[in-house]
Amino acid sequence: MGQRPLRIIFGHILPNAIAPAIVLLARDVGGMVVLQTAFAFIGVCGAVNSAAIPEWSRVLMMGRNWIIGQNGNPFLYWWLYLPVTVALILFGIGWNLLGDGLNLTLNPHELTRRHFG
Repeated sequence: MGQRPLRIIFGHILPNAIAPAIVLLARDVGGMVVLQTAFAFIGVCGAVNSAAIPEWSRVLMMGRNWIIGQNGNPFLYWWLYLPVTVALILFGIGWNLLGDGLNLTLNPHELTRRHFG
């Protein structure tokens, strides 16, 4: 009513929308890698030797038949899946922590909204 639409967009909407978008991008990176690895593990995304499949997915796909070892012991061939799984979990947690840190840095109102204790 009092300001031009471009002034409202560039002065109010974009500055308040950029920080949450950056935080969501940082948080979604870890989730997308975990989701893609899960799809590759169940065989939805393609062939094992495809160059489009990242290494973590390829290692889990190739070791899929060896996860349950002899007599149902899942820890018989632990080196096929455990290091990749731990790295994948740490990767996802790391990106989520980066997103939280960016949220605290780019959104100063977040400090007053959090109630500890």
